[in-house]
Amino acid sequence: QLRPVNGASFAVAGIDWAKHGYVEHQYFLSGHADVLESTSAADSLSGHLARDNAADLAVRPAVVGKKLQSDRPYTTRIIVARPRAAEAFSGVVILEPLHPRGRPSAGVRLLPYLLAAGHAWVGVENPITFRKLRREQPEVFADLAIEHPSQLWGMLTQTAQLIRRSSLLDGPVRRIVMTGYSASGTVTSLYANSFGDRTFDGRPLIDGYLPLASGVFN
Repeated sequence: QLRPVNGASFAVAGIDWAKHGYVEHQYFLSGHADVLESTSAADSLSGHLARDNAADLAVRPAVVGKKLQSDRPYTTRIIVARPRAAEAFSGVVILEPLHPRGRPSAGVRLLPYLLAAGHAWVGVENPITFRKLRREQPEVFADLAIEHPSQLWGMLTQTAQLIRRSSLLDGPVRRIVMTGYSASGTVTSLYANSFGDRTFDGRPLIDGYLPLASGVFN
């Protein structure tokens, strides 16, 4: 289920999309995702700063944990920025799991390239930020809900599926590239290692991965 977020502030992380000829939309995405064992800072119950990536990698491969529960409900926020003119859209979507501090760390760094190329950007809220958002803007974000941070993996998959169906953008989508920086780079790396074989209509669900900086190296 996809519905607009009403009353949320725009210009996420100081990016004035309108200034660059882009439009921004925010949505609540509700669905169901598996709960997995927490194995890294990317899906830790205690938050991304409470785990040591080097220690995690010393005892386990860089993949997500085993499934504990199937199809548990969630509601997250997704943010979509695309060129205002449909003909200016390149067909490439930059998909970013937002940093646990609530910002598009990679999107800010890639912004000049993204704008020059006419790519769209889609950010997926990290579950770690839900409590803070509900506290700061309860009238806007009261519906954000999660049972476990590991549902992030299902959120990313289901957002990519929406993008493939062109449900979020005006115009056909040719490529999806997932990216992240620091903590969101770790999410990107772990997703690629664990779910990189996901397909949609006989082709890769996500075409490429660009972790700009990450605690995961394999």
